[in-house]
Amino acid sequence: MSFVSVAELCEGGGWSGHAFRGRIAEVPDGNAKVVQLRDVDVYLGIQWDALITTQLESKKEPRWLLPGDILFAARGMRFIAVCVTQLPGHCVCSPHFIHLRLKPGLAVPAFIAWQINQAPFQTLLKKLAEGTESATIRVPEFKRMKLALPSLEKQKKLVELFVLQQQERRVLEQLIDNGEQQMKAIAQAMMNNTC
Repeated sequence: MSFVSVAELCEGGGWSGHAFRGRIAEVPDGNAKVVQLRDVDVYLGIQWDALITTQLESKKEPRWLLPGDILFAARGMRFIAVCVTQLPGHCVCSPHFIHLRLKPGLAVPAFIAWQINQAPFQTLLKKLAEGTESATIRVPEFKRMKLALPSLEKQKKLVELFVLQQQERRVLEQLIDNGEQQMKAIAQAMMNNTC
């Protein structure tokens, strides 16, 4: 197993998200969708149907998201990484993210996102975070951080294991939700019988 910095692993070393001037305005018939911090979850990934559409006015071509890209939330209370899988058209990410695009053949994107989200890497991130209310990871410091890089085969196996664990989580959450609904129905039936 080798260790490699984020900068060595990524094309261009990674970039800050799209620079917006002020608030991101919603433009229903705009030319791009925007991934914001509120749209990502460590377990569910990017919530594509929650994205707002806006109009990008830029002299240069935006850095569009591509399948396999990784978005790292570098600001806020949760320093999480999510992997881009499918895209609902042209999308960019807000400047609160560091946009990573791996060099071909070095690593499996879902594995890198998984590793960033694990406790050892998260502990390092919390040590680097600046600010108290809205902590921030600076791009240069993030680029210097080292990731473990096992063989591609092992990376794929770890991703498969993670996917299975996520499926198990969803099943357990559904069972809990079903149990709560049953208990509510029983309580409602009891109340109906006493009134």
